[in-house]
Amino acid sequence: MTYDPRHVLVFFLSFLSGIGFSQRYNFANYSVEEGLPQSQIYSVFQDSQGYIWFGTYGGGLSRFDGINFENYNEETGLTCSFVRSIDEFENNTLLIGTDEGLFVFTQNQ
Repeated sequence: MTYDPRHVLVFFLSFLSGIGFSQRYNFANYSVEEGLPQSQIYSVFQDSQGYIWFGTYGGGLSRFDGINFENYNEETGLTCSFVRSIDEFENNTLLIGTDEGLFVFTQNQ
């Protein structure tokens, strides 16, 4: 197999240009130790207020404000702790898809 030297040069130059101008990202790892109710996540959703919601496999629903988790499960009124999907219907109203059907969740201000 032969390579066109121009293609090799273009690849090499594009590789070098990416080294100096690459972006850096910060990542944080959150687990049960930080407040998640369950380590297996089915769904993630950011609402209009900026909260991050996690639907878990058996742990219910969890709201993250950037610092703390607030968890909702069957003990706090959620119909099922297996949350598969999350969507926002109107401001402060979430539609929660669970293994046992749809749940409407209204947030308090």
